[in-house]
Amino acid sequence: MKPIFRVVRIIKNNEVAILLETAIPVKINTICIHVDGVNALAFAERISKSLAESDITIAKVSEII
Repeated sequence: MKPIFRVVRIIKNNEVAILLETAIPVKINTICIHVDGVNALAFAERISKSLAESDITIAKVSEII
């Protein structure tokens, strides 16, 4: 799924692709999943799995601030 790939790439590379070959540097500490969509739970489960498979640590917000 493209959105999940983008999130993993943003976190791993510390940059966001904004145009075909243009990226801006970013440091991501959190991601937000909008829960008002019918597929929000399934998306959250898939993104959690993809982050874990990519060796990206998932933590509570209270643990990082």
